[in-house]
Amino acid sequence: MVFTDTLQTLFMLASVGLTVAWIARDMSSQGAGMIEAIQQSSYSQIFFWESGPKNFFLQCLSGAFIAIVMTGLDQDMMQKNLTCRNLKEAQWNMMSFSSVLVIVNLGFLALGALLYLYGHQQGILEAYSSADSALTALTTSFCIDFLKLDSTQTKAAEASRIRQRVQLGFCLVLFATICVFQQLQNAAIIAQIFKAAGFTYGPLLGLYGFGMFTRRNVRDGGVLWVCLAAASTSFLLNQMAPTWFGITIGFEILLYNGGLTFLGLWLISRKSDLETA
Repeated sequence: MVFTDTLQTLFMLASVGLTVAWIARDMSSQGAGMIEAIQQSSYSQIFFWESGPKNFFLQCLSGAFIAIVMTGLDQDMMQKNLTCRNLKEAQWNMMSFSSVLVIVNLGFLALGALLYLYGHQQGILEAYSSADSALTALTTSFCIDFLKLDSTQTKAAEASRIRQRVQLGFCLVLFATICVFQQLQNAAIIAQIFKAAGFTYGPLLGLYGFGMFTRRNVRDGGVLWVCLAAASTSFLLNQMAPTWFGITIGFEILLYNGGLTFLGLWLISRKSDLETA
């Protein structure tokens, strides 16, 4: 797994370098010229100090929690740490990998700015990110969590046919989703995806926080309703905040959603034996 991931990362970084080289060639720009073009564009701005959804402190806080829920709580994303032999190696891997990612992300941000500049030059209006990881995760989760294909009672050939049909079904769902976004002509698709993550991952953040920081026992039958209520309330708050409070909520909706989930879980829980002892 580690060697496969290393190879995948190598090809990913190589593709960044090749893409930059090809874009530079088509834009008749070299080295310093590309850097200057990025610096002079609006895409080079990193820090936004004014109030609003783009405020640096709000973006930093919400971005940290988005990383926690979309990467730290995702077994597919954390599988490299799970292969480490002990906790110390896993911690070292996380710290070293995070340091490297700062440089890698700067490279991708520069590439993103170049792609936008190149798109404007060539008249390309929008693109859609790769959906392969989402397709794999959806197929795996549906087959294991809903269809219980990890059961030894399911024959290998039958399980394979079911997985193929499920994957085909999710392919059609993702294709329809991409078509909908294309019809909406929304230039900030990735922003909408992260905003949607605030509603879908918020309950997960609340559940994780409740399990991590409390020892209370919840009533299992009420967990689903708490999560649905928290997500629905967060959506209503997001829609009505400009009218009620005169503000626009950004990615920090994830924190409101997680906080409401935590509160709801507390209300349907009771002290455990460890707390009463």
